Amino acid sequence: MIYKKGFSIVELLVVIAIIGILSSVQIVRLNQAREKAKIATLQEALSSAISLAILCFDGENDIIDSTGTICNGTTNWEPQSLFCTNDIEEWPKLTNGAVAGVCNSDRLNNQFSFSAEVAGTTVTCSQNGCTKSP
Repeated sequence: MIYKKGFSIVELLVVIAIIGILSSVQIVRLNQAREKAKIATLQEALSSAISLAILCFDGENDIIDSTGTICNGTTNWEPQSLFCTNDIEEWPKLTNGAVAGVCNSDRLNNQFSFSAEVAGTTVTCSQNGCTKSP
């Protein structure tokens, strides 16, 4: 009786094909997880900015950018350039790849919001919470 050792070429190709299919599915899932992580990190940064805005407004101050312009919804904001008028706090930085949106503040009515976009999703945070829209 002759026993052959090893696998045939067809068996090896089938195993390689199965491994390829499984790895491609995992790569797609990994990319989706990365996008969700970027969105979550952006949401956390905006939530931190809201907390700083609450502290700023409690002190009867306005939120201004580095040029002294009040954050009024007409300009795009960069968190590194925002300040409270009587304090120089370090505001949170956005996620890599995030595009800053609109900064709205109305100290008299205690209303404010920040928005930014990353991975095709816009995150808007106000003192009432955060929302995401694709």
